[in-house]
Amino acid sequence: MWGGAAGKNDDEVRGDGAAYDPVAHRWTTLPTAPISARTGVASLWTGSDLFVWGGEDRVSDPGHAVNDGALYDPATAKWKKLPPSPLSARAYATAIWLDGKVIVIGGQPLPMTSTQREDTDLAAYDPTTNAWSKLAPMPVGAGHVLLGTVAASVGDQVYAWQLWEQTVPDPATSGDTGGESMYSGIDLDIFDFAHNTWRPDPSASRPADGNDGNNAPIGMDRALSTGTDIVVPAAQPFCGDCPGPWVPGEQGRLLDVAANTWTLLPRGPVDDLEPNVLYTGDAMLAFDTTASTSGPDGNHFPGEAAVWDPMFDRWTSLPAAPLSSGGNAVAVWAGDRLLEWGPFSLPTAPNAGEAPSSTGGLSFGP
Repeated sequence: MWGGAAGKNDDEVRGDGAAYDPVAHRWTTLPTAPISARTGVASLWTGSDLFVWGGEDRVSDPGHAVNDGALYDPATAKWKKLPPSPLSARAYATAIWLDGKVIVIGGQPLPMTSTQREDTDLAAYDPTTNAWSKLAPMPVGAGHVLLGTVAASVGDQVYAWQLWEQTVPDPATSGDTGGESMYSGIDLDIFDFAHNTWRPDPSASRPADGNDGNNAPIGMDRALSTGTDIVVPAAQPFCGDCPGPWVPGEQGRLLDVAANTWTLLPRGPVDDLEPNVLYTGDAMLAFDTTASTSGPDGNHFPGEAAVWDPMFDRWTSLPAAPLSSGGNAVAVWAGDRLLEWGPFSLPTAPNAGEAPSSTGGLSFGP
């Protein structure tokens, strides 16, 4: 792990890091990185190195983004700065491993404007040649203001869902003076890496008029590749910037890439908690260590967890975690176990409140 935000208001960026060995139960401090402290980086594991790029190096209003990055090799315990990127500075972009390359897509320009909330250009970094290449930008519908991008890869293609909103004139809302109406939707565009081309997929998009003629997600905040299909966990319905109340009861979706068809997942035990999710290669783990309940006996921790088995399309509840996180924990699947790290709090005696948080962690071995 490297970088991130800390402090009482998460307004202090960090440039330090550490590596955890789950077998030896031991942490090792990483050497100083050749890039500035930051949060909101695009990062992934290449199979031999940790890739970090971009991010926000000053958490303020407005923030400030950067467009440099580095690779860390744990075998040699050394960092290597990446060559200059063809992408503009941005934070919270997504990094995807595809055909031996790192694809950086999406991200927020800082400061954002009313017409530019998400970047549409993308690029590929090749660790073998240590070189970047610019890729064809994502197409965006006319008049759409892009609010976010959720992406996953299958084969040599990137599936990118665009969450957008659009303001259109509506004379009916304000008599003779005219007015405006807000529309929102989710569009899917598929990027063919081999040919550097994009194509839209209306059947897997969510129309702005609320048409329920397909099972495409009505809301999404992440997409998980199984290697052959894409799982979209349950999420709140997307309605642009509107703060509408969240109604529990949403279900996840599975996109059969070969058949290009959607199916609904069964309701999961923790779906309404908007849990963190990871795909292990065989199943999907859903866990919410921020969940708690309050009552006459005080606060009860920890959160809940469940696993979805794609072979039988079935959820199974998992044991509750022994600690509760403050909501900013990070998690990875380590091949044979879930590792979660962050500001965890110990449960305390009834009516005693919550114990002070500490940078602890959890391991779950299924």
